[in-house]
Amino acid sequence: MLDRILYRLATGDWGRFRFLPGPGPENGLQTALGIYVHIPFCRRLCSFCPYTRVLYTPDAAERYREALSREAASLAIRPGLAVSSVYFGGGTPATVPAAVSRLLQLLRPCLTESPALAIELHPRDATTEGLEWLLEQGINMVSLGVESLQERALHWLGRDYGPAEALAATEAALAAGLATVNIDLITGLPGQTAEQAGRDMDRLLSLGVDQVSAYPFMEFPFTNAVSHYSLLRQWHTLNALADTAAARAYERTSVWTWTHPGKVPYTSITRQRYIGLGVGAASCLDGCFRVNTFDLAAYCDAVLSGRSPAALHTRLTAAEAALYRLFWACYEGRIDPADPAWASLPYFHRRLVAARRLGLVTPDGGGVTFTRRGFFLYHLLERYYTSRYIAGLWQAGRRAAFPGELEL
Repeated sequence: MLDRILYRLATGDWGRFRFLPGPGPENGLQTALGIYVHIPFCRRLCSFCPYTRVLYTPDAAERYREALSREAASLAIRPGLAVSSVYFGGGTPATVPAAVSRLLQLLRPCLTESPALAIELHPRDATTEGLEWLLEQGINMVSLGVESLQERALHWLGRDYGPAEALAATEAALAAGLATVNIDLITGLPGQTAEQAGRDMDRLLSLGVDQVSAYPFMEFPFTNAVSHYSLLRQWHTLNALADTAAARAYERTSVWTWTHPGKVPYTSITRQRYIGLGVGAASCLDGCFRVNTFDLAAYCDAVLSGRSPAALHTRLTAAEAALYRLFWACYEGRIDPADPAWASLPYFHRRLVAARRLGLVTPDGGGVTFTRRGFFLYHLLERYYTSRYIAGLWQAGRRAAFPGELEL
């Protein structure tokens, strides 16, 4: 019921998000956009991970590389395509380097000037040779999945390395000459205190990392891991992270991210226009949101036979598109009240005034920025959104390769 109330308050309507089968309408490519590339293969599967992933085998990886290349090639020939960023996620993208190099080769003619080329990296892939290879491909941003510097937490997560190896990988990435090195941490793990999360953050910041993203543990109905993360512990953890970052003069660039001043924030999720390539990848372009099938074999069969791999799509109303834009503006913690998109949201400016009176935002130049109280409220909302909408969509995609109509 909470989701219906929030939807009503934001859009003025009692509607729901309705997904239909297939790719939906084709959209124009008049302005620059981001590309997300999903590579699902892993050397071992972590029970907590909700993303589309499978164990690596050479045959499956080669067939996927061929299908992924074909999907990218069909996009690259579309007139007007301008790509400002490419982000390789997974899975473990470095398990299939041939796919990474081939995708960049196909998309390179479409890249804008000084594009952000980024990849997620397992600590064991942060070798001198591996990092040099990434630089040769033009990749200039790396997100290292350290997750924790606590032995007990790494064991619970099923990671196959210890704190010393994680720190060595971090130092190797920093020495490689990349534009941005982001370190991912997970908070809210069983037995983890706010003080431990803060110490992990401080250890990484002391090394001079460009950014730390400390995501809260998320529970999904199709994973095998559960964490009891009380509201009080969530509040203390976020404050411990914020205190630690402030002491090191890092800037808060999102609800869960702190970036070194002068560095470009590393992010894959706040772009307003993007196209997803690969199994389970999502796209959002000019009011149409769609997601590819989550079934690896079905994805390859569809692309290699000349069919669209898109499983579901929804056409956003003007209010829903504005709500989507607002959601990610809140994620980054800054809202421009003059943005014309808010015209589609009823009573937006009154609610912004109310947020100021409640101490959720504070004036900052021509806009407003979130206070710690505001970030905490958004943190709770994001966790609810993930469990209610993202988990619902992904679970439907796991039940059937190409589901029928879905309402959330």
